[in-house]
Amino acid sequence: SNYQWDFDNNNTSQLVNPSINYIQSGNYSINLTSTSEFGCASTHQDNISIFPLPNVTSTNDIICLGQSGNISSQGAISYSWSPSSTLESPNSQTTSATPLITTTYTVTGTDINGCINTSQSIIIVNNSPQINSTSGSICEGDSIVLSVSGASTYTWSPLSNLTIINDSTVVVNPNISTYYIVSGTNVNGCIGYDTSWVNVIQRPNISVTNGSMCEGGLSQLTASG
Repeated sequence: SNYQWDFDNNNTSQLVNPSINYIQSGNYSINLTSTSEFGCASTHQDNISIFPLPNVTSTNDIICLGQSGNISSQGAISYSWSPSSTLESPNSQTTSATPLITTTYTVTGTDINGCINTSQSIIIVNNSPQINSTSGSICEGDSIVLSVSGASTYTWSPLSNLTIINDSTVVVNPNISTYYIVSGTNVNGCIGYDTSWVNVIQRPNISVTNGSMCEGGLSQLTASG
């Protein structure tokens, strides 16, 4: 027998088992005409419904290194994210992620008809700033200037015996040796930390002994401390 297929989309075939790709959704009427070697023909008609692909969309996020980001998708009824190694819930519509580097995730969404589509989400990972602050030693009662670099804005702690000169420079005069913690925030909102050590050296306790003498005589003075 000879076969003549009409797929209702301007495509035909004479194969016994043809394959056809419908690029647009809709309802199509398939017609098959079979002609025997004796010239006898018969026709069969069937209908097929082509469902549209789900419109799967997804979100992006920006985080600092060590933080978690959130990505979500919509447009389907079930979802699968990959790569899944840094995801908390790779088969959920919304999941948190803790990538160490900027990562692109692909979400595959399946709708109620079993049709599949994909979308991509990117989580940008910004590094924390490398904060560098100064330290030093002072004598009791003196002050020292501490400075810091590596970020855009800074916060110092503790604030006692501390005077802020500008955002990256402070003057401190602690009574005892003290660690100062400085946090720096870069333009991406990521935070780094460093410590400044101020060693306070106690002044010597000086005393002098004296005595009485006559005019023109000598007196022996003794210092200690």
